[in-house]
Amino acid sequence: MPALNVTTPSLLFASCNNPLMPFSPSISGLWSSMVEQSPAGFVWAGDAVYGDRMDFHGRFSRPTRVQATAQVLSDLYSSILGPSNPYYPLPSAYHLGTLDDHDLGANNGDGSFELSRNGVSNEAFVDFIERSNEGYYAGGGGEGGEDAVKERSRRSKGVYGVKVFDFDDGGRVHHEPREGGFPAGAGGGGRTVAVFFLDCRTNKDPWPRGFDFDGGKGAGLDFLGAEQWEWFEASLKASTAHVNLVVNGLQVLSQNRVPNGNLAEDWEKFPQAKERLLEAAMGSGARNVVLVSGDVHMAQLMGVRCRRRGGGGGAEEALYELTTSGITHSWGTFFSPDPRQRKLWYFPYMRWCSAAFMDLAHWAMPWKEVIRGEGGELKYSTSLNYAKFDFEGLPEKFTAEVRGPGGEVLVSHDFFDTGRREPSAEGEKWDCEPAGGQVMWHELLFGYVVCGAFILFVVMAPVVLYCIGPVVVGAIVLGEGWRRYVVGCIM
Repeated sequence: MPALNVTTPSLLFASCNNPLMPFSPSISGLWSSMVEQSPAGFVWAGDAVYGDRMDFHGRFSRPTRVQATAQVLSDLYSSILGPSNPYYPLPSAYHLGTLDDHDLGANNGDGSFELSRNGVSNEAFVDFIERSNEGYYAGGGGEGGEDAVKERSRRSKGVYGVKVFDFDDGGRVHHEPREGGFPAGAGGGGRTVAVFFLDCRTNKDPWPRGFDFDGGKGAGLDFLGAEQWEWFEASLKASTAHVNLVVNGLQVLSQNRVPNGNLAEDWEKFPQAKERLLEAAMGSGARNVVLVSGDVHMAQLMGVRCRRRGGGGGAEEALYELTTSGITHSWGTFFSPDPRQRKLWYFPYMRWCSAAFMDLAHWAMPWKEVIRGEGGELKYSTSLNYAKFDFEGLPEKFTAEVRGPGGEVLVSHDFFDTGRREPSAEGEKWDCEPAGGQVMWHELLFGYVVCGAFILFVVMAPVVLYCIGPVVVGAIVLGEGWRRYVVGCIM
């Protein structure tokens, strides 16, 4: 089993995997393609499992969300490692990553969730990662044992840490010491890659209720917690790696999504936390920082242009984020992770609506942070997907690709070495704006009107007709008695 002598100096990232979803040819093809890449590492960007579920009680009843238990999480992780998925764990890869809300066990979960407070979700995920790496260690990939990530999970502090892949040394993995901090002896060669994985759930504040159009409700609220912030800022500043990838479950650079964290989650809704993360990425002095995220059931390449605040800010500098989300479900195949919905007779229509809506949203909404290609096309995909970072070209450049079920490249971008940035001075701030420029109010209004009309007339109208159609037809054709009978059954 290859571990150190990997075929390619590359890392794969993926998220949003429901092991209860039927193992379709597309899902099988996606996993098979991952194995064929022979990566040095495989990184979970959140939602390796879906511990919570939605219970439906009939056509006219409101569904209820059922949160996970410790046993449910354990069973789901075991199912990924079982015979139902012959491709996982990836035979060449060291596995790592962090959790998101469904790994935590509650939709949109945060630090108030019981399994988050008592550390059950943390330990279940870390145990899953350890089991995923049993073959790696057995194949000569080094030794396991206690490290800082496991120690934090035991103390219910979160699943976060850093690993360094040294491609000057055959892809050897350097681990964070138990006391924390950037791995000692990781080296500063031109082919070293650090993967920082952040936990945006265990210490997260709950989302405010209702809509928040100016970010006021999220003022002062946080994702990471004081201890994780202190660790991350110090560790990133100490990094000697040539490339620094920072992964967490939620999108950081996204803007102008639904202004309600209970409906659409991202870092924009906690503006001070987002600003702090951007300042850490830009002002740490770390080399070639790229953000990676999951959650949204599609892939996007986003970017912002940043400048040091105040007069002598110097040249404009770019920060990019690659989102990869959708191992078992995506907007293009139907956004919901619930396999039961795929058995409904009207599922083909809803699948079409899912894909059409997200394509329409990319056309109508002023998502100017999404990068455009040379031909003006937006770099996104609604297909099932995973991301591959290829470091063959280091130290001059490295490449990020989003790949689909057949291994086809859906999105691609080359990153050229930017050199080591000058660290920010004490109290220095950065100003960042979307790569495509500032958003005007009329552009946002147009996008909301177009997307709202699609939801109202294309999605909701047929649903309403399906629900009330029998009542209307029965009342007209069979008379008032039929109407009273049907309404009585519903009520």
